[in-house]
This record gives sequence, structure tokens and C-alpha cells, in this order.
Amino acid sequence: MVDKADIRKFKNDLSFEKIDYLVKYNLLSIFPEVTLTLKYVWGISHFITIIGTIGYFLTIFNFSKLNLIEPIYFKPTIWYYSADLGAILTYSIVIFISINNSMPELVPFTLSKFLKFENSHLLSFAMLWLFTPITIFKILPFTLYSLLNLSNYLAVEVFPDSSLAELMNSLIEILETPLLLMAAHLDLILFPIILMQSINQQNFYPYVIYSIIWCLRIESSEVSKTSLYCLIHTIDNWVQSSSYVDKYSYEKWTVFRTFMDRQLPLRLSKTESIDTPDADEGLVDLWNIADHLSETDTCS
Repeated sequence: MVDKADIRKFKNDLSFEKIDYLVKYNLLSIFPEVTLTLKYVWGISHFITIIGTIGYFLTIFNFSKLNLIEPIYFKPTIWYYSADLGAILTYSIVIFISINNSMPELVPFTLSKFLKFENSHLLSFAMLWLFTPITIFKILPFTLYSLLNLSNYLAVEVFPDSSLAELMNSLIEILETPLLLMAAHLDLILFPIILMQSINQQNFYPYVIYSIIWCLRIESSEVSKTSLYCLIHTIDNWVQSSSYVDKYSYEKWTVFRTFMDRQLPLRLSKTESIDTPDADEGLVDLWNIADHLSETDTCS
């Protein structure tokens, strides 16, 4: 019987070792090879996402003239969909493990929790990209997550006692917050991109679906709230300093800004860290985004 405390301590922090722990209580007795298989599939899927993005980048910028890649054999779409399928596989594995190990008497995995589960949002994004026009901005966030996850795995699991691990841990500590915020900013950049694609195709379903998923995501992701707050803060600074904004527009903006301040319960003071609103609400693969936001992360 799995101890309830043991289950709780793994919420929102699913690492390579914890995959071993969780799987062995449910699947290992039936399929002994599941643990090892999930380990390597998880790692390979992240690697595929990274390589797919690099390959797509090289092909769209025609770097074949440098003899780095030959587009006649590898079209951009092949690399793009490889990266996207890698992301789909990654988050499918994490969701599968979470559902399989959410036993009703311990951690019920309800529909409400699924909708708040950040991996569900990322999986939905990745699946949506299969049916929409391609762009580098759609797969870049997955690539950033994969880089962080694989770097953490190498530092913690593969080279835990080496000088390389110390160097990688230092780099992760420095870069993870900017990279996570960059991924959240890319989510915002995608709004006008998807809107233009929808207008060109006269099909607004992708835009509506993306908007719904993003709204669900912002409910549980502090880094997404921070990204939106940064955008609002930037616009607010411009409105207050611009001579082109009339009094009526300024008043309307002030009302909107006040409304958004109430809707974004961010704790951005230097004396408070940004924690998850609810420890039961989910995780993003190995990374609990909120736990990696520093105490002084503001947009000023």
C-alpha cells in the first residue's frame, strides 16, 4: 500500500527518480519493463523536440549553403512536426503517469484537476499545432522546456558529482527564470500570429481554442500571469508618459488596468515569493514554474 504522505511529496515535482517510484506501485508488477521504457521515451521525446526545432530553424533560414543541412532531403515541415510530436509524447507520458497514480482514495484526478493541469494545457497546444499553419514561435516554448528538463536530468541524474554538474546547476539557476518567462511571452506573441493565420484561412476555431486553453493556463500558471502583468505594465508606462493619449482614453485604460490588477492575484513585492496557488493543481513536466520565479521578479 502506498503511503499517502509519499504520494503528496511528489505532487508538482515529477522527476526521473519519481517516475520510477510512481510506476512501480501500479504498473511494474504487470509490466516490469515499463519503468525503464518510460525513462528513455521521456528523455528521447525531449531530445526529439530540441533536434526538431534546430533542424526546422536551419531549413527555414536556408543554412544548407553552409553544408549544415540539405533541404532536398529534409523539408522544414518534417523537422517542425518532429518537434511537435516530441512534445506531444513528452506530456502524454507525464499525464499518463499522473492519472495512473492518482488513486481515488489518495489523489483523485478529477476533470477539474485535469483542466488546471499545466501539462494538459501544453499537450493541448502541441496537438493544436498539428492542425494549424507552422511557425517557429509555436514550438519554441516546448524547446525551452526540453532544454531545462534535459539539463536538469544530466546535472542531477547522469553527472551528479562532477564539476560539469556544478556548472550546469549554476547555469540552470541563472537561466531558468528568464527562459520560463520567455516561453510565457511567446504564448502572448502567438495571439496576433494565430489571429492572422485564422483571418487568412477564414477559420477562427484555432484562435478560439487557443484562447480558451490560454485562459485555463493563466489560472494555474504564475509565470503566465507574470508575463501578462509585464505586458500590461509596459503599456501602462507608455500610456502615462505619452502625449498622444487623450484624457478619455487614459480614463478608460485606468479602469481596465484596475480591473486586471484585481484579476491577476500576483504577489510581486520583494518580500514575497511567488508560490503555486494550490499544490494540487498540477505541474509542467519536471518543472514547477512558480517555484522557479525569484522573489524580486517584477516588470519594472
